[in-house]
Amino acid sequence: MHIADALSRAYLTDEAPSAFTEELTLINATESGYLSAVRLKDIAEHSKKDPVLVELERMICSGWPEKKDDVEQSLRPFFNFRDELTVQHGVIYRGERVVVPLKSRKDMIQRIHSSHIGIEGCLRRARVSLYWPGMDAQVRDYIQSCETCLSTGSKQQKETMIPHEVKNHPWSKVGLDLFDFNQRTYLVTVDYYSNFFEVDYLQCITSKDAIHKVKAHFARYGIPDTVISDNGPQFSSEEFRHFSKRWGFEHITSSPRHSQSNGMSESAVKTAKRVVKRALLAQEDAYLSLLDLRNTPTQGMTTSPAERMLNRRTRTLLPTSQKLLQPKLNHSVPQEKGMIKDRQLKYYNAKAKDLPLLSTGQAVMIEPDSKGQLWRKATVFGQSNHRPRSYEVETDTGRVLSRNRRHLKLTHLSKPGHEEYEQGPSDVEGEKEPTESTKELVSSEGKDSPYQTQSGRASKRPSYLKDYSV
Repeated sequence: MHIADALSRAYLTDEAPSAFTEELTLINATESGYLSAVRLKDIAEHSKKDPVLVELERMICSGWPEKKDDVEQSLRPFFNFRDELTVQHGVIYRGERVVVPLKSRKDMIQRIHSSHIGIEGCLRRARVSLYWPGMDAQVRDYIQSCETCLSTGSKQQKETMIPHEVKNHPWSKVGLDLFDFNQRTYLVTVDYYSNFFEVDYLQCITSKDAIHKVKAHFARYGIPDTVISDNGPQFSSEEFRHFSKRWGFEHITSSPRHSQSNGMSESAVKTAKRVVKRALLAQEDAYLSLLDLRNTPTQGMTTSPAERMLNRRTRTLLPTSQKLLQPKLNHSVPQEKGMIKDRQLKYYNAKAKDLPLLSTGQAVMIEPDSKGQLWRKATVFGQSNHRPRSYEVETDTGRVLSRNRRHLKLTHLSKPGHEEYEQGPSDVEGEKEPTESTKELVSSEGKDSPYQTQSGRASKRPSYLKDYSV
């Protein structure tokens, strides 16, 4: 006697649903879902009045031609995913996404952007449930024209570094800057070639006092070719302008709110603050600390700021032989500075990208001067002649400001609003038609041109297969 196994005795009594039933259930599940009946009704009514979607519905029901060239131009954006298109109750779907008619697109874009979650967030949200040719570009243009988003935008990306041109001798280009420490104001004068800087206490924060300190350094080291400073009142005054003209040097001011363009002075200020602060905490002489700093070899170089500035070491409290104090020309300085500059450019520019140039009359938004403020609307007035990436802009109140390109965000506010969103190019990958030049290029290359395999080996089809298409 044979006993049946466990699987034979535990058979299923109900029949499993067929694949057709599961597929039918899945298709019907998209009938309403995330859209209300009222919204679907509006889309269906607008679809009946949209000539493109009317023709598309007819094509879906009657069948598509085999070749894309046989399809009307207005329907070609739908050809590559024609198998995904369905019609239910007058609404066309691409998979689970509703194909939005022309009259409903403006309303859909406004609903997509109602929460102001940014361009990429809105696009991800739209791609879940909506589709029409050119949707991505139209959503992007609409958001780029949103004044609310523009006025609360984030900072722009950093641009590639433009290094200062410095001659191969000291005190040719000098930077000036002020800083406050311990309720006192100091003036820093730094040489771009040697990194040698002087620190002076200012009793009065006026152009006269600043000029007096600068004159003393110029009388000691000579008159430089170029002096770079910020736009502080001490340096932008008529008195300082007269001083630069009489003493025969070029005075260049950096872009407002862009201290990076006078980075040498900013770096000297940080160093001076640190040295003075530590000297006070340790109850040491700050001038001795500056002396030691000037005689310390710079990282990545074999010379100190004093050697590059004076061509000799200066005596410190450390025991030093007379031979080390003798004057000596340092021929390796230009090469070492060039290597340091190349290294800085390499690492800084790795994550930097230049912003597009601005033209006169373009609408921009100005970055706020402090946190909590909003970006302001302005119009490009012109480009600065002596400052790279610096523009003159005119605000709504009529003020003309000078700002760096990084502080100006290009907008589309001057463009008229899109009352109707016409059918644009498809955003789906692989739907772009090849141009005539592309077709000629493909045909001219021929079928016998070698190609590279995954292993990197160049492979060419045998000549006996030239009459066959693979």
